[in-house]
Amino acid sequence: MTRPFPFFIALAALLCVSACASHTSQPGADNSSDDLTLGSIVVLQCEHDLLDRNQAGQMAEVRDLDEGCRALDTVIAEFFAMKENVNILSAIQQESLTGTFIGTPSMRARHIGAQARGDAVLTTRLIRYNKLIGKKYGADEPASVSFEYSLIHLASGKTLCRGSYEETQETLFSDLFSFGKASKRKFEFVSADTLLREGVEKKFSTCRYLTTP
Repeated sequence: MTRPFPFFIALAALLCVSACASHTSQPGADNSSDDLTLGSIVVLQCEHDLLDRNQAGQMAEVRDLDEGCRALDTVIAEFFAMKENVNILSAIQQESLTGTFIGTPSMRARHIGAQARGDAVLTTRLIRYNKLIGKKYGADEPASVSFEYSLIHLASGKTLCRGSYEETQETLFSDLFSFGKASKRKFEFVSADTLLREGVEKKFSTCRYLTTP
């Protein structure tokens, strides 16, 4: 009579070892070495994709995104207010450091960051910025925002952290699992700027390089 159990146990162990050896990190995760430190982080101005202002059908959306980028830049500046190793560039400074450089957005960001003598550069892209229409207890259209960010290590070109955030505020009754969030907002409809602030705090706080003093 054969005893197959030891064979299957050995086979299972072999498969487990193989699976563990082939495990890879998820895209966008913080895969940097624990001893990597950033002496200076350069923060660029928010950008969006609708840069052609000559298309009449997009003028209103362009204006909204322009306003949203200004709001997002303000929120980011508030987040880094107490961090001495963060250099937030103004639009004029950024344009001056760009010079005649031509390249992809990522290449341009690295070029500006290097010119500003940073160790890493932080970029943000605003995708949607719809302001609250109505009152705080009865909105006709709730606020809605969406943005992405990336923190790029200049020496290696490696993306240290990246993330995205999007939210369209729901009523408590349409999302029964949002009681805690609704309570924090005092059961009111909040502004798009408030959603941006919550998004920046939530996403940036998951990147250890952005929370280090």
